[in-house]
Parts: sequence; structure tokens; C-alpha cells
Amino acid sequence: MMTRLSIFVAAIIVIAAGCNPIYTSHDFDKDADFERYQTYSWFVPTETMPKDAKEAAIKSPLMAKRIRNNVDEQLELKG
Repeated sequence: MMTRLSIFVAAIIVIAAGCNPIYTSHDFDKDADFERYQTYSWFVPTETMPKDAKEAAIKSPLMAKRIRNNVDEQLELKG
């Protein structure tokens, strides 16, 4: 009986922990004139970068590919 109760309580805790909101933030130069930008390029990690920066840049190649594809599509729509 106690084992089932323990499993139930543990399951409730895990489910409740999964409901935490995700907080994001952004920052940009409010004085920048984005109308004058016509091109862009993607950052490519290099061998001379610090190890932790390289790992962060390539931690999830699939997610990075999805993000790049979506950004490319949106920027192409804007010309």
C-alpha cells in the first residue's frame, strides 16, 4: 500500500515539475536602422573558439538546422 502511494506522489511531483513555464528574453539595439541591412550570414564555429563555445554552437544540429531554415524562409519572404 505504501509503495503505491509513494509511486503516486512521485508521479504527481514529476508531472507538476514539467508544468513550469519557459522564460525567454531578447535584446537589440533600439537605435539600429534595420532598413539599411540587405544581407546576413550565419555564424560558423571555428577550431580556434573556446571549447564551451563550440559545444554550445553544435549541441543540437537538428534544432540549429530547423532554426536556420525557418529564419531563411522568413527573411526570404521579406526580400
